[in-house]
Amino acid sequence: MRYIFLFLLFTLFIPGCAQKEVSENEFKSIWREYIKKEFVEGFDEKQSIAQKKKILGDVLSNYDIKYKVFKEYIMKKHENKYKKIFME
Repeated sequence: MRYIFLFLLFTLFIPGCAQKEVSENEFKSIWREYIKKEFVEGFDEKQSIAQKKKILGDVLSNYDIKYKVFKEYIMKKHENKYKKIFME
């Protein structure tokens, strides 16, 4: 009985802990949406890093991707875009 419980516990809860990876197509969609939103919100002023992070968080809320996962992906695969959001 104990082993059945442990088996069910691992099969039901462990997959839910796995994080969804970002595909290049998802990245492109997210990036386009981010650029549009940043342009609209910052049309007459330069956005701060905090404002850029908030915009990115708002865009990511429309997707099934965690902020941390996206940030790691963009840091590894698109360094110039990472700098645009998190360093400028």
